[in-house]
Amino acid sequence: MELRDVVRATWRHRLLVLAIVLTTAGAVTLGLYLAPKTYRSTATVSVAAADASAGAVDLDSLRGTLGELTSSADVLADVSERISEPRTTDQLRREISGRWIEGTILVQVTVSDEDPEVAAEIANAVVEVLPLYDPSNGAFTFTTSDPAVAPVTFSSPNLLLGIGVGALLALVLGVGGALLRDRHTHRVGDVAEVEEAGDAPVLAHVAPPRDPTTLPALY
Repeated sequence: MELRDVVRATWRHRLLVLAIVLTTAGAVTLGLYLAPKTYRSTATVSVAAADASAGAVDLDSLRGTLGELTSSADVLADVSERISEPRTTDQLRREISGRWIEGTILVQVTVSDEDPEVAAEIANAVVEVLPLYDPSNGAFTFTTSDPAVAPVTFSSPNLLLGIGVGALLALVLGVGGALLRDRHTHRVGDVAEVEEAGDAPVLAHVAPPRDPTTLPALY
């Protein structure tokens, strides 16, 4: 089937296509509205060298260790005691991620939680607790350069991705429905439709035989 045939079938059954598109759009909107929301908040702490003579390579390695410590059992236990909303250490381990930003003195702590206020609170609590577990034995000075704030919009589900997938699904279902209905309902009924389907003029009309069994091809 050529593209023009698909376009014609879609246009002939445009009301059906419109109904399918609207139904799919409503289902996608409802799904995005009811889906569990996750909010992401980030805090950044500056980990500078207290002594200028300290080796840069060793300090960078320790900064990487600090990023990994954000999900350690001791840090999570302290964070759990500092936040207002109860969270188990297993929940915090799934929600918290920390990393050292290579080439800088910054360690970034990101928290994903179902409550935006709690997400920011947890991220700031991690930043406060990290100096207590300094792996450098006092070689670092910690400064919160960018405290976490409660996000105003959720990060999951992804709206753009959901809308894109929904639009593609609506298009596929709409065109598929139009082609399926066209296959069962559209028949060639007159000369004009024959010429349209064949893209050529009709030169003659052959009447069907009264008795098909007399056709030579059957022998």
